[in-house]
Amino acid sequence: MILGLGVSSHQAWGVDVAVEGGVSVGGEISISAFNDQLAPDGKWVEVGTYGKVWQPAIVLTNENWRPYVDGGHWRSTDAGWYWESSYSWGWAAFHYGRWNYDDKYKWVWQPDTTWGPAWVSWRQSDSVYGWAPLPFGSRFEGGAFVGVSIDVRADLYNFVPAEGFLSVNLGTVVLPRGQVGTVYNQTKVINNSYTYNDNRVINNGVPVAQVAKATKQEIKPVAIADAKSPTEKSADGKIAAYRPAVKSEPKTAEKPADTKTPEKAPDAKVPEKTPAAKPPEKAPDTKAPEKAPDAKAPEKTPEAKTPEKAPANKAPERAPEGKAPEKAPESKTPEGKGPEKAPEGKSDEKMNQEGDKGR
Repeated sequence: MILGLGVSSHQAWGVDVAVEGGVSVGGEISISAFNDQLAPDGKWVEVGTYGKVWQPAIVLTNENWRPYVDGGHWRSTDAGWYWESSYSWGWAAFHYGRWNYDDKYKWVWQPDTTWGPAWVSWRQSDSVYGWAPLPFGSRFEGGAFVGVSIDVRADLYNFVPAEGFLSVNLGTVVLPRGQVGTVYNQTKVINNSYTYNDNRVINNGVPVAQVAKATKQEIKPVAIADAKSPTEKSADGKIAAYRPAVKSEPKTAEKPADTKTPEKAPDAKVPEKTPAAKPPEKAPDTKAPEKAPDAKAPEKTPEAKTPEKAPANKAPERAPEGKAPEKAPESKTPEGKGPEKAPEGKSDEKMNQEGDKGR
């Protein structure tokens, strides 16, 4: 939560402008009018997630410059503590919008639509009063702060001795930066310092009675009168404040950019879906030609081995297996002793013997 607000916090980077809580006086302008109104006294720059913000030219020439310290002072009014600035652009930067400190651009301002006597967080002790600009993201709507996202850093506070709070030259009484950390821990936050009454934002801050006692001055709140232009001077003991109603028209114009309808078409990536289907690649995936070699029809023919079956039958070899010539010896014609039968018959020998005997 932002110190000094007394409300819970949630992430809400950037300002979501709203008209509620503003003062519908001094005419009406668009929030984009700030661009032209403040351009001569600074430049608009892009800062991170904050987007387009305004950098006052004075931060380039005075590195110690701080909002709600230099070029102004506090006034007690019927709207509470009012920051009366001597800058020509003070009507906008100190009464609409919020301030942030950036390491590159130093102090930068972001516009808002709600007018207030000042937008700061308050701290105090018995002897010291302090305040710091409210940061980006803190919105005041219908009498309460919403969209608060970050705390106010201790080093962004400005502290003055209580008796010097009403000085018209606060730069001469503000405590040195080296003491801020110590003094911060010695002070307490002033909660619920902003209220909403009769269509006006009230900045209560440090109780007026305490300031009167510390400064030893009688303090009479001054009325704020509506000015028709930023250059109108105060008169009749009243503060002339230019506080037109601000319309948040640029927010409506930005919504189509947020929807990013043209970008959705490339996100769909219709042309890319066609190559994603990859019909030509599916044909090689089926690998119809490769299935033919898998079938290996030509290889099955040698597997059949028709020529080999012929020698397996071995028709010519059966003849030697039958061994027809060998059967002849098996019949053993010589072993049958054909010649031996002749001697058994003894035809020749008998004839010879008998021939011999006849002789």
